[in-house]
Amino acid sequence: MSSNAGRRVESAKNRLDENIDKLEDLAAALEDSLAESRDEWDDIAATIEDRVVALEKADITIEDLYVVWIPTE
Repeated sequence: MSSNAGRRVESAKNRLDENIDKLEDLAAALEDSLAESRDEWDDIAATIEDRVVALEKADITIEDLYVVWIPTE
């Protein structure tokens, strides 16, 4: 391999290593951000209370009525 090609290969390897390091840093930052978001929403979800809402007949109205026929054969 010529010295020029060897330098190019070495340069490419160095750039690859730098990009891998950047990718690992980004992945760690993403994981931290997701963990913070998950913790925040877990805290919010813990404050939610269940409520039963009774449905009364007067609460229901029919605005449009459709009949659909689907042939089976």
